Amino acid sequence: MWTIFIYALGRSRGQILGWGLTLAVLGGYLVGFYDTLAEQQEALGQLISSYPPELMAFFGDFSDMFTPQGYLNVEFFSYMPLILGIYAVIAGSGMLAGDEESGTMDLVMAHPLSRTALFLGRLAAFEMTVFSILLLTWAGFAIVVPGTTMELSPVELAAPFLALFIFLMLFGSLTLLLSMVLPSRRFAAMTGGM
Repeated sequence: MWTIFIYALGRSRGQILGWGLTLAVLGGYLVGFYDTLAEQQEALGQLISSYPPELMAFFGDFSDMFTPQGYLNVEFFSYMPLILGIYAVIAGSGMLAGDEESGTMDLVMAHPLSRTALFLGRLAAFEMTVFSILLLTWAGFAIVVPGTTMELSPVELAAPFLALFIFLMLFGSLTLLLSMVLPSRRFAAMTGGM
């Protein structure tokens, strides 16, 4: 199992660095703008209060956007489940079905390896990949937060990342299940994405 885990995690290092570093830079960039928003809180608050109630009902409550938690929720965590959900759905659907469709599963299973060890090794590598992506993203936030007026500890900053991790594991596991039940990986990814 450890050999499968290490090999699958090694194959994912490009995804970890690509997704993780990109989102870390995005997070640091967004956190840097919080002070500008906090300085203009009065003017923006008046502008938001002048919007019609129908428009505010469509976009949601912006009243807590001037708090660090509300700002991060609006600017980053409101759309991150969709963006990282794309990765989780694609990776979850291809965890086993990708090798089966490409014909390499027969070669892997020709070795003295149990199916349970293969499954658990790949599942652990998927979980560690998503965790590593979120850890790099969190680090991008944690590096920039002390230079701003946000009064968030690293533990408070990690809480939404934990919720995001659980959400991504749910959809990754769902598409893994769908890839085993449905006839093709593409159909499983499409169904999981919908």
